[in-house]
Amino acid sequence: MNEKDKELKEKEQKQKKINTKYTELQMFDQQIRQLQQQAQVLQQQASELELVKNILDELTKAEPGSESFVTITPGILVKAKIEKVDEVLLNVGSGTMVEKNIPDTKKILDKQISELRKTETDLITQLDLIIDKAKKTEKELSEIIQNV
Repeated sequence: MNEKDKELKEKEQKQKKINTKYTELQMFDQQIRQLQQQAQVLQQQASELELVKNILDELTKAEPGSESFVTITPGILVKAKIEKVDEVLLNVGSGTMVEKNIPDTKKILDKQISELRKTETDLITQLDLIIDKAKKTEKELSEIIQNV
């Protein structure tokens, strides 16, 4: 194999390395975006549960027989009379509803919030690892390109 052939082969190998590193960077970027979106969703869900806890606190201050507006769907409300201020109906899955007192309901919400926060923390840990890998790959790619 002559010198030109060796140079050409080396150049091809470097180009393959560049392509591989670039593909890795694209994959890392996609994973980072997905994890960021998932973390955002978890944050939003936890915030919504915190809001529900606040609403439950307000409910306990209401007088039985008082009226309030209840959301049916976003933007659509109905006027309703509050008969019980110390209990709510809680969907426990499969369309099954159970009556729960406010403190027990808040404990359930606290547990759900805690689980969401833990999952979010785990996602952020994964995100940090992937970001570190992406930085390392980016540095390697930069070094390969400089040596071309």
